[in-house]
Amino acid sequence: PLVEKPLIEMTLRATAGKIDQAAFQERSAIIDAHFQCAAIFQIGDFVLSSGDKSSFKIDCDALTQADLRALALMISKLVGSFSSVEGVPGGGLLLAEALRLHQAADLNNPHLIVDDVLTTGSSLERAKVFRFGFGRHEGKVIGAVVFARGRCPWWVKSLFQMPEALWVKQEVGK
Repeated sequence: PLVEKPLIEMTLRATAGKIDQAAFQERSAIIDAHFQCAAIFQIGDFVLSSGDKSSFKIDCDALTQADLRALALMISKLVGSFSSVEGVPGGGLLLAEALRLHQAADLNNPHLIVDDVLTTGSSLERAKVFRFGFGRHEGKVIGAVVFARGRCPWWVKSLFQMPEALWVKQEVGK
């Protein structure tokens, strides 16, 4: 969030005398709900986009535009030059948009496919097959993710790799 919660609460208290108690409570509830949803790392019972169940979730929807710009810069340094970029629907779309500032004009560079969180890699694989068909396509495509919760396919690099003990496949049945 661009504005810290204590600042918002202080502003609400200052205006509390100017609005009725019900409106004050409603605004407080909205702010609390926003900050509860704005956690990147969450604990609970989740079904991930891969269909796997997990006791924790990495929710990149909580990232700010400044976070996305910084991650885009890091990814561009990690993968090197790329001529075009696409994001996996969902978490990869905003990341791809931030990465467009870093794409090279040289069309001989590979195409970049990005996502926020990788669990099994199947979303990235589907995007690659959709664009290029089956096969390795070395030199034509590279992939990148912010967080990897599992093993990345050979063509995908991650900024942050979770230890194997925390991979989703280790949690199934727990």
